[in-house]
Amino acid sequence: MNLFPSMGGSGVLATRLGEHLADRGHTVNLISYDRPFLSNKRPGVQVHIVERHDYPLFETIGQPYAMSLVSKMLELVENPGLDVLHVHYAIPHVLSAYAVSKISGLPWLVTLHGSDAHSLGWNPSFKRAMLRTLQDAGAVTTVSEFLKRRIQEKIGFEGEVTVIPNFIDIDHFSPSNEFRFCLETDTITRKEQDEAGNPGTHKLLLFHASNFRAGKRVPGLIDAYQTVVENYPEVHLLIAGDGPERVEVERKIKHYGLQDNVTLLGPRNDIRELMCCSDMFLLFSNVEGMPLTVIEAMSCGTPVISTPVGGTPELVRAGQDGIVTKGIGEEEYAQAIIDLIENESLRLKFAAAGRKRVEESFSVNAIVPRYEKLLEQVIG
Repeated sequence: MNLFPSMGGSGVLATRLGEHLADRGHTVNLISYDRPFLSNKRPGVQVHIVERHDYPLFETIGQPYAMSLVSKMLELVENPGLDVLHVHYAIPHVLSAYAVSKISGLPWLVTLHGSDAHSLGWNPSFKRAMLRTLQDAGAVTTVSEFLKRRIQEKIGFEGEVTVIPNFIDIDHFSPSNEFRFCLETDTITRKEQDEAGNPGTHKLLLFHASNFRAGKRVPGLIDAYQTVVENYPEVHLLIAGDGPERVEVERKIKHYGLQDNVTLLGPRNDIRELMCCSDMFLLFSNVEGMPLTVIEAMSCGTPVISTPVGGTPELVRAGQDGIVTKGIGEEEYAQAIIDLIENESLRLKFAAAGRKRVEESFSVNAIVPRYEKLLEQVIG
């Protein structure tokens, strides 16, 4: 499995898929330029790092990563037990997989996760290479019907696209009332610690986690949140993650004087505990594939408020499993937050419904066998 090692959804999903396939008795090799995020030592999973070479000629155009990746893949192909190559996020991985397959005959498939389908994939700089390599793949999958339409309509791919949604381990991402977030120390405590004298926090907590890329609209979320604070100054927003728009988010927080109402946590490995500490999860994106963070929140029993973009409405059914706004405007979104703040019974309803939705449709047991079956078909 070839993947990006970052906190983005494609790398997390690919890592988890590899680990769960290993749990089912398969040997999995994860290939990337760094150790994958969330990947710990696990029986049946090996991590292979792609070497990158600095050279003055590449200073302007960047290192030729796709070629280095081909070399690492070919090195693994020499292992006689290797059956199939599965690349996650198409750019530039499909080009490398295509080359390796032509050289070695190894079958391969690709999963498109988001911007590789809904924006970058049909950019004139990539479209021809994308289309030609996808036509050669043993299978093309993506994580939502929305992205399937983009692959067909924008990239122009006419072959079969299999939709296999994102998934999580519902045993790990499970509801719990034993955690408390301590605003004084930005740490998570347990209920018994609170009883021992640690105050934790009893404020209403809102939570957002992302990679701070433009499509997540985290600065816009701060704009909407300002309206919420004007009505409910005691609420607090936790934001986990990091990325290119963090500086703008910090500027917005300072501009509105929200330093006491917002905590920027940076990258965290305790997302499940943060979800369980929070009273609602916020996603204010203007484009999505199938957001893993929303599945995680629902599985933890944390009510979700989302914009109606990408594959999110396929996951959160408006009014049933959470709130999906009609548009993507700040005023409507702020009002949705206020409505949920004021309605505890609705929060409880969405908590139970969201958990049930994930248990039935987005669990390891529901999804991993579908990948396993497809991999076997590609191998033949």
